[in-house]
Amino acid sequence: MEPLFIPATKGTPEIAIDAQSASLSVKGMSIPENAAEFYAPVIQVLEQVLNMAPAHFNAHFDLSYFNSSSLKALYMVLQRLKEARIMGATLSIEWVVEEEDEFMLEASQYFCDLLGIDMQVKHVPVRDHRERKAS
Repeated sequence: MEPLFIPATKGTPEIAIDAQSASLSVKGMSIPENAAEFYAPVIQVLEQVLNMAPAHFNAHFDLSYFNSSSLKALYMVLQRLKEARIMGATLSIEWVVEEEDEFMLEASQYFCDLLGIDMQVKHVPVRDHRERKAS
């Protein structure tokens, strides 16, 4: 299966899904006009990868901000990951939070509580978000 790569734009995050390494990476800002439409292919490819029943799956979220429509889409992505865990996969989710970013910290706790999943919250210094796109 071919990896999925969606480059970042001003309003959408960079997204990479790799079946070989059983991994998902979401980086940047998520404020698309239509989050359901933007995330639909992501969820579709993620489901295909998870249907291959990987023993372990890694997910990395490094978002500077997301809007309310992205909240639902991110919930759906995390729900798929939870289903993989229920089917027996070991799941590792890392959620990057810049120091003093209460919104992202609360978002990680919200998703954990709502879905009953664990996330490793990684605190990092505040960054210039133009720098994030280059990394």
